[in-house]
Amino acid sequence: MPPSIGLVFLRQAVASALGQTGFDDFEVLVVDDCSDDATWSYLQSIECTPADHAQ
Repeated sequence: MPPSIGLVFLRQAVASALGQTGFDDFEVLVVDDCSDDATWSYLQSIECTPADHAQ
């Protein structure tokens, strides 16, 4: 997913992916092509696994 759509939408998309149930193993790939917002900082701050959100 390209973060050029904006950090707000990236946060929503990542939260949605991590909130999915029924999937044990998946990846969310983000290609940050020099965005000028806080995309990189946000991605570095994610320290959870999908199991943390599947409750």
